[in-house]
Amino acid sequence: MRNSGLRLEWQKGLISFRKVSERAVSALLARTMFWLDLFPDGSSEQILRFQVQAHIAKLRRQISVIDGQHQQLKPTSDQ
Repeated sequence: MRNSGLRLEWQKGLISFRKVSERAVSALLARTMFWLDLFPDGSSEQILRFQVQAHIAKLRRQISVIDGQHQQLKPTSDQ
């Protein structure tokens, strides 16, 4: 029974993370369109690349935190 409770908490965390991720991706797309409109000659490519890399790093950190919390919640033995 205890394991199912831990699993439920972990799933809630993932659902919450997905909602945050969707908002982050939407914001990134909006910013991308802004930069493309601002620099139609293509000079915004480096800025966009940096922003995408920063968002990917942020999402990876969030996944690591959630996964780390899940690992801490796992029981050490099934006694």
